[in-house]
Amino acid sequence: MVTHPCTASDRTVCDRGLHAGRITRIRIPLGLVMRSRAAALVAHGLIDPGQDPEEVVVIRGDRPEA
Repeated sequence: MVTHPCTASDRTVCDRGLHAGRITRIRIPLGLVMRSRAAALVAHGLIDPGQDPEEVVVIRGDRPEA
């Protein structure tokens, strides 16, 4: 399983040859890294000004059967 912030793509799991399925979405306070990059994320339109919390997606990746 992988967790991704809403600003990331779930393509990472698919690009590794796995079948991806979203398990759940949760809202949590911005962490240290996201808070430190908030101005850049706002500038690129990835989050709204003052946005907190962020949405995190939990993704399950299964190997395809051979």
